[in-house]
Amino acid sequence: MQSIFNNGTTGAPVSAYTATSYGGTKVFCLAKGSQLNLSGVGTYLRSHTWDC
Repeated sequence: MQSIFNNGTTGAPVSAYTATSYGGTKVFCLAKGSQLNLSGVGTYLRSHTWDC
């Protein structure tokens, strides 16, 4: 299992994607200070943006 934590300094949420350049599937949108556990093997995050 993989864990994600948004410890950004601006207060912005973060979104992560399975492909480069914000392509593929949007896996999550996570608010600042939040944590998420990703279930499943092989969830690879290839890009992210500070916006949901």
